[in-house]
Amino acid sequence: MRGILWKAVLTAVIIVLSLWFVYPSVRLLFLSAEEKQKNPELVDELQMKGVKLGLDLQGGVHLVFEVDTTKLPPDIAEIPIDEALEVIRSRVDQFGVAEPTIQKVGNTRIIVELPGIQDVENAKRLIQETAVLEFRLMRDPRDVQRFLDKMDKLLTEHPELLERAKSPVSAETTKVAKVDTTTSPPDRTAMPQPADTTKPLTMGELKKQQEAKDTSAGDTTGKVMTAGQILGKEGAESTAAGEEETTFGEKPFSSMVDVEGNSIFVPISKVEIVDRLLKMPEVQDLLKRMHSIMLWAAHPREYQGFKVKELFMLKDKVELTGDHLVSARWRFGSGADPRTAGKPVIDLEFDREGARIFSKVTGYNIKKRLAIVLNDKVYTAPVIQTKIRNGRAMITGINDIEEAKIITIVLKAGALPVPLKIIEERTVGPSLGEDSIRKGLTAMIIGLLVVMVFMLIYYKFAGLVADIALLLNILILMAALALVHATLTLPGIAGIILTIGMAVDANVLIYERIREEIRAGRTVRMAIEAGYSRAILTIIDANITTLVAAIVLYYFGTGPIRGFAVTLSLGLVVSMYTAIIVTRMIFDWYIAAFKKEKIAI
Repeated sequence: MRGILWKAVLTAVIIVLSLWFVYPSVRLLFLSAEEKQKNPELVDELQMKGVKLGLDLQGGVHLVFEVDTTKLPPDIAEIPIDEALEVIRSRVDQFGVAEPTIQKVGNTRIIVELPGIQDVENAKRLIQETAVLEFRLMRDPRDVQRFLDKMDKLLTEHPELLERAKSPVSAETTKVAKVDTTTSPPDRTAMPQPADTTKPLTMGELKKQQEAKDTSAGDTTGKVMTAGQILGKEGAESTAAGEEETTFGEKPFSSMVDVEGNSIFVPISKVEIVDRLLKMPEVQDLLKRMHSIMLWAAHPREYQGFKVKELFMLKDKVELTGDHLVSARWRFGSGADPRTAGKPVIDLEFDREGARIFSKVTGYNIKKRLAIVLNDKVYTAPVIQTKIRNGRAMITGINDIEEAKIITIVLKAGALPVPLKIIEERTVGPSLGEDSIRKGLTAMIIGLLVVMVFMLIYYKFAGLVADIALLLNILILMAALALVHATLTLPGIAGIILTIGMAVDANVLIYERIREEIRAGRTVRMAIEAGYSRAILTIIDANITTLVAAIVLYYFGTGPIRGFAVTLSLGLVVSMYTAIIVTRMIFDWYIAAFKKEKIAI
């Protein structure tokens, strides 16, 4: 009875632990849709503790990226795909995606699977986004005016340039020179359209029409950001505050924009035309001679009742880059500054060298505007109020929390060493995943019932013992999946169903050997002893060969195939314990307790 006791204690402990690990998954399975909506924190907690679901069961995004060799320098002999893999993994891990699959295929492709993510654009942006952070000084109002005058002169002498900018561009050109205006479509109600479309209204005329309808045209929403927004100092009004409004009349370029100090505001309806003009070689040469560049704001904004996009004239010299960045953290702005209160902002901290450069730049350029540029988009450009010695800055002007998270992750994880393009994109909806879970569970239950009924009919009492071991086998297997944080996929469910059949296979071998021993005239106790001792080598041999195949599948396979290999491997190990230890314990206890001389087998 001593041998039975330790087996019983061990099995009891395993059952209790298994129930503990399986409980979160069972609780989550039976949560109604209403309960999930009311208590998302409970859902997150159960998902963290329970069995993880793969892309095909909970929905998500499947993306295949390929290195865009057309944008690589010709002197690169070896494509740093492994480095790109680590950058992507770092970004995805920080984003908090549960059980992602990130795998290199060959030397030029990367497969990324993000379970639970339904926003494809956010996922693509997270992975493909570059992380070029720059600090550039803005040009003075005099330089901006000089540029406008030169542009007016250029377009007056070469009217064909403006005509080219107004004409439709090809799809390929649009793809290259696209400007982000999709976030806020032209507000035609706020910007009255002229009756004569052959002669567009100037910005000044539009403003006069607006003033006639709304006496509040002097709204302060047009004010330029201050240093307090970004550098944490007392803000001062823009250097352009209170300047007299300028109307440019029929000047080709100036009539499309409005200027306040060194800020250029372009109506949303004119953004594409202005952007095409700025990309023309003639204009680029003009900017080059002025040692300047023109960049757009990251997002549209309201300016004196109109939807506009701000255009920044910056020096072509980069004062500080993200190479010296130590940390980037997003948070909500404090109530001390109403312009950032409750809005997402990103705190930046630079290393010692970066702090030295930042201190020098801010010390020499007090009362000037410093633009923070991320991936050629200006997020904010405050007025420098004082010398900043601590090497800290703040990015404002961010639309929402998701954007703040992605920017922070990209800044912290670093830039991709190679450009990536998407060659395959697939989204699995959550409803399809729920249908897969339902069908998989149905198949598993049917398979389990059929096997259990067969064992009961064919082996009678011994079949009941095998069925008990089979149920215990499934319980321990699910607990093991939760314990090792394995991801359950649809092929993984197939692996569990296969395990059900293989679990009783060991019992069949043992029972047939016991039958032979009983026919040979041995007692029940001796027959059971001989049956287990002589069948165990065959069982171990069969399971090891299958286990080797499962390991090979896991090593060379991708996500779904690995899911199958994991459940099959765990199922084999667990089935050997239940078939050899648990069933033998039940038989020994039954014979010893009831003094049985025969058993139904």
